[in-house]
Amino acid sequence: MRYAIIGGGAAGCTLAWHLTRNGREVHLYERERELGGLASDIPFGQTKLDRFYHHIFTSDLHVQAFLDRVGLTEKLHWLDSSVGFEYAGKLHPFTTPFDLLRFSPLSIASRFRVGLSALKMKRRESYEDLEDVTAEEFIIREMGESAYRILWEPLLRSKFGDRYREVSAVWFWGKVKLRGGTRTKSGSGECLGYLKDGWGQLYRRMGRQIAERGGVLRFSQLVTEIRKTGAGLLVRTRQGVEEEYDRVLVTPSVPTFLQMTPSLPGDYKAAASKIPYQANITVALGLEKSLSPYYWLNITDPQSPFVAVIEHTNLFSDPDYGDLIPVYLSRYLNAEHPLYQMRPSEVRELFVSHLERLFPKFQREWVKQFTFSKADYAQPLVGLHYSQNKPSFDTPIEGLSLCTMVQIYPEDRGMNYSIKIAEELLRHLGELKSLSA
Repeated sequence: MRYAIIGGGAAGCTLAWHLTRNGREVHLYERERELGGLASDIPFGQTKLDRFYHHIFTSDLHVQAFLDRVGLTEKLHWLDSSVGFEYAGKLHPFTTPFDLLRFSPLSIASRFRVGLSALKMKRRESYEDLEDVTAEEFIIREMGESAYRILWEPLLRSKFGDRYREVSAVWFWGKVKLRGGTRTKSGSGECLGYLKDGWGQLYRRMGRQIAERGGVLRFSQLVTEIRKTGAGLLVRTRQGVEEEYDRVLVTPSVPTFLQMTPSLPGDYKAAASKIPYQANITVALGLEKSLSPYYWLNITDPQSPFVAVIEHTNLFSDPDYGDLIPVYLSRYLNAEHPLYQMRPSEVRELFVSHLERLFPKFQREWVKQFTFSKADYAQPLVGLHYSQNKPSFDTPIEGLSLCTMVQIYPEDRGMNYSIKIAEELLRHLGELKSLSA
C-alpha cells in the first residue's frame, strides 16, 4: 500500500510515523522547509522557541505518548501557571479560586455563582444537550449577565471576532473542563507542560524516525491537485512533482483541501465549507525587562490590537534564552480584517504602541527581537450542531481521506487532539488497533 500524506504538522507526522512502522510506503508532502506546522520554531538565544505559543495540559496523554516514543520525555517540564485578567486598565490575578473570590469587578454573589458554575461544568461528562445552545445563552443562564459581560464576552469576542455570538456552549464547556482538570498538586492552581527547546523538536524527531524506516519527506512542495486516475490517486505539486498513490491522506485546512481537489462534487464542497475559520497573528518579542508577573494575561480592552500577552518565562525560564525575555502578543481575527493585511513593520508599531499604554513602565527600547507570524486557518468557529456539520474522514473520492483541525470535537484544537484524530483515522482505515491513550 502506497500512501501520500499532505501536510507535515502534528496530524501528518502522526500518520506517517504509524504507517512507516507498519511497513507502508509513505511520501509526506510539506510546503514549508520543516515539519511541525503551527508548532514550528524560531531561533531565540542559544536555543529554539515556538513560533506560536504552545503548552500542554496534564490530560494531553497522546502527545505525552509520542514524547516517550521519540525519547523526549525528560525534556518535558510540568510548571505552575499564572493567569492575569486586564479589566478597565487594571490587572487582576486570575489563577486560583481565591483570585476569583477577590475579583472586585464582579459582585461577591456573582463571584460565588461563577465558581459554582465552573465546578459544575468540570463535573459534567456529556455535551449533547448543549449542541443547540450558544455560549452566550449558556453563560448568562448559568453565571449571570454581569459575569458574561465582564468576564466571558470579551474573551469570546477576542477569539471569534464579530461571530462570537454563534459559538456553541459545547466549545465553552470544553475549555472550562480541560483547564479545570490540569491542576497543581494542591488543586488550587493550574499546571502546564512545556518542552525545553520548543515543540518543533518533537516533529523533527518523528521525521527522523519516519525517514529511517524508508518514508520520504518532500519539503518545499506545495500540492496543487489531487485527482482520481485509473490506477489510484495522482498528486501534483507546483514544483513539478507528479506521483500516483493508493491512498492520499490530507491534513491541512478544509479550504486548502478543497483547492487541491477540484473534482469533488459540489454538494460535498458546500457541506465541507460550512465551518468558518479565524486567522491569527502572533508576534514573538525578545524584551530586556519583564512586563508583568503573569504567564498568560487576557486583555479585554476593545481598543487593544492584541488579546493576550503571554510572557513565556513566567511559565518556563531557560538560561539558554540569554538576556532576553520571550513575550508573545496574539490576535485572532477574520482574514479579511485590515489588521491582517498590514505589513509586519506596521503591526510592530501598532502592538508596541499599545504596550506603552498598557504597561506605563514599558519602553520600546526594551524590544530587541521581533518575529511576526500569521496563520490563515488557526481556529474553526465551533457553532451550533457542530457534530452534524464537521466532515467525516471519508470523502466521495475513493482512497482520499481528510484528517484536519475541524474534525476535533468536542475538544478544542491543539497538538494533542491532532495526534488523536490522526490515530482515529488510522484505526478507521485498519492501520491501527488502538489509540495511544
